[in-house]
Amino acid sequence: MPDKVVLIEDGAKQTAVLEQFNGVLRGYPLTTQVTKVTPVDADTVTATTTITGPHGGAPTDVTFDQVNGKWVVSQDAVCTIFSMGKLTCVQ
Repeated sequence: MPDKVVLIEDGAKQTAVLEQFNGVLRGYPLTTQVTKVTPVDADTVTATTTITGPHGGAPTDVTFDQVNGKWVVSQDAVCTIFSMGKLTCVQ
């Protein structure tokens, strides 16, 4: 779990939800494909990403922020991803 927490903005705050999300997706194969990366500013990019599971997928924009020199999934983007598993992130 620690390896996933560091990939999320304020990931430590989301640890419990991330554990639930992992449980929801256990045995559910997902793939991702990034088709376009668009700079927003010096510390933010938006990646058009298709997350595909057994029932298909659709392109969605995922925002990444640079925090302490490392790119992480933004708080807003992780909340959107969690909502796909019918979970609510910690605000």
